[in-house]
Amino acid sequence: MCEQGLLRAIGMRAPHTFAEQWAAGDGPGAAEAVRFLRLFHAIWPDAVTTRYNLLSPLYAEDETDIFAFARRHGAGVLINQALGQGLLLGHHHPDTPPTFSRGDHRTADPRFGAESLRELWDLMAPDPRPVRRQPH
Repeated sequence: MCEQGLLRAIGMRAPHTFAEQWAAGDGPGAAEAVRFLRLFHAIWPDAVTTRYNLLSPLYAEDETDIFAFARRHGAGVLINQALGQGLLLGHHHPDTPPTFSRGDHRTADPRFGAESLRELWDLMAPDPRPVRRQPH
């Protein structure tokens, strides 16, 4: 199919959280990092897709995140869930946490519970301090 010009790019899914260095350790993300690296080097995709938004964990200074990894290997990054499945839109209020249909993975996701939503709402609340404008 490639010879016929029907395939223009190959992509693959990256782990939700990934640092290249985790593959050398024995931490919780080690097995997934090893698997991803093995598949990445077997496939050599043009792009990877990953979940990333303002709620994603931060990486240590010495860790190579998926963006630096992809850049080093000449691959693009496609971001999904950029708005945290609606969490960053403010649609889900902590006083009335959402209910989802049976089988929806968000039913068991603690981020959609009242306590987590309250923390998120507090973080997203406007700063109550008055805005001081600088004279022109």
